[in-house]
Amino acid sequence: MWYGQRTELSAIARWLRYSEDDSFNVRHFLATDLPLLIRKTTPMAYQKKLDAMKMCIQCAHDCTLCAHDCLHMGGEHATPSHQAMMIDCAEICTLVAHFLGRHSPNAAAMCNECVIICERCAAGCDKLAHGEGHNVMKQCAQTCRLCAAACEAMAEVGVEGGAVAV
Repeated sequence: MWYGQRTELSAIARWLRYSEDDSFNVRHFLATDLPLLIRKTTPMAYQKKLDAMKMCIQCAHDCTLCAHDCLHMGGEHATPSHQAMMIDCAEICTLVAHFLGRHSPNAAAMCNECVIICERCAAGCDKLAHGEGHNVMKQCAQTCRLCAAACEAMAEVGVEGGAVAV
């Protein structure tokens, strides 16, 4: 049992202990508040969200590093369209991590957009990562695919009422 779950469950126990005489409040709590708290404290859902956030941050890091590396390579690596693609990917990944972290009801929609942009970035990096010395681009493409998969899983699970729906 993780810390947040233990804290919320002890708050539930205290609330029930102090409101035993008020049957309306208990019924209301059991019908509306408890299901929301259970969804918020489901360890598997919490872990999926945490994994997606970590993957988004890693992807943003790798895309930023790759964009910098590509500028030094020059040629088609430094074209404005390729640079914009990698920076867009880094920005959307950072944004999605923030949306997930603050339990935004718009997180699922942002995750869907992140999937599209990460897949484009992976394809663009694969296209230019030919030969030796392109390890950063290969790593960027791989991380983008993993991030797209994590965001797709989050979008499929959905986010409602600030908690991951399970």
